[in-house]
Amino acid sequence: MCGNGEGFVKVARLKPPDTFVAAWMDMSMSSSECEQACLRNCSCTAFISYNISRKGFCCLSFYGDLMVILEFTDDGFDLNVRVDAAEFRTVI
Repeated sequence: MCGNGEGFVKVARLKPPDTFVAAWMDMSMSSSECEQACLRNCSCTAFISYNISRKGFCCLSFYGDLMVILEFTDDGFDLNVRVDAAEFRTVI
């Protein structure tokens, strides 16, 4: 799936998923920079980019299986989940 035109599908208002591996990529990365960094790492399965109280955006990346994903009704994060190229073309 890596390097073959894959992309991300945004799923809104979620609790960050449980996973064995998550990492702060950068505390000053824009959403598009976060997406590009995740695309460059074939192990990255999803990312969240969000604004930390007017200090700028931060990027949290996830690796491996995403587990226990819960949708919130009001708040929550937009989780950008990596999908393969064929799947990505049907979504956009």
